[in-house]
Amino acid sequence: MLNHDLVLKADELFLAGEMRAHGGERAAGLYVRDTRHLSHFALTLNGIELTALSLRTDAPTVGVIHLTNDRLRLPAGDVRPQTLAIVERVELGADLRVTVTIHNFSGRSLDLTLGLELAADFRDLFDIRGATPAERGSLLPPAIDQQTLVLAYDALDGRQARTSVSFDQPLEASVAIPPTDIQDGRPTPVPPPLTVCDFSLVLAPGADWSVTVTVTPHPVDAEERPVSASPLLHGGESPRRAMVRSDSDLFDRYLARVDTDLDMLQTTFPPGSLPAAGIPWYVAPFGRDTLIVGLQIVHVYPTRAAGILR
Repeated sequence: MLNHDLVLKADELFLAGEMRAHGGERAAGLYVRDTRHLSHFALTLNGIELTALSLRTDAPTVGVIHLTNDRLRLPAGDVRPQTLAIVERVELGADLRVTVTIHNFSGRSLDLTLGLELAADFRDLFDIRGATPAERGSLLPPAIDQQTLVLAYDALDGRQARTSVSFDQPLEASVAIPPTDIQDGRPTPVPPPLTVCDFSLVLAPGADWSVTVTVTPHPVDAEERPVSASPLLHGGESPRRAMVRSDSDLFDRYLARVDTDLDMLQTTFPPGSLPAAGIPWYVAPFGRDTLIVGLQIVHVYPTRAAGILR
């Protein structure tokens, strides 16, 4: 998921794949309030990476990735490439929900292991972009309890950020904790603890199997300000817009895309809901940029423009 060119956003929560910061550092991840709550999410099948076939975004909050297998060597005989269809459906709301479905197009039953690697480094966007902090907090060992995983970070001010992950299928999990590296007296950003989840399955010919993974971020201020999944305007109302239609299907599709892009940018901040300046680096209110957006949309989104002025 994070190694594909995918950008999704649901109010405060946004996901960006295959993104690099200045200097070439990989910046893909799941973010909320400028903090990366998931930095690694990768699938394997019997220890082999999957091959991507296609990717599409059905909505600002929904992406679908189609994958297949390379050659798999099993005791009962090899499985030829492109024998299995794997669909990864990614949905954002108040949390991230990923459903992985495997379909067996071979003529025999297959003993398979779907592997999922997960990690969260809890770094903020400024750190990722090169503003290295003098000190860092502490990444805690992953806590695993049956079908639930909790990744956590103790900040320097004593507060804790967490990412909880739940699965709707039984699994076996193992954890690898990398050593801490110190350079010039400063702790360098090292890979966080990596949790490997293995799902064992026997897939009959023509059969499907699926697992849903739910990733829920808990920022340090989540108790005082729960993560919002749907931006509301002043007074708790949803944005209203003027309906525009033309005699050109192409132009109507263009307007629909503009509309979804505006919906994607609309973000809840403590003072209220505003269009953010951009995704992924500038999910923040920029006064000039926000006012320009308000001026451009006042004739179609009057309530949203009024919210900007408030």
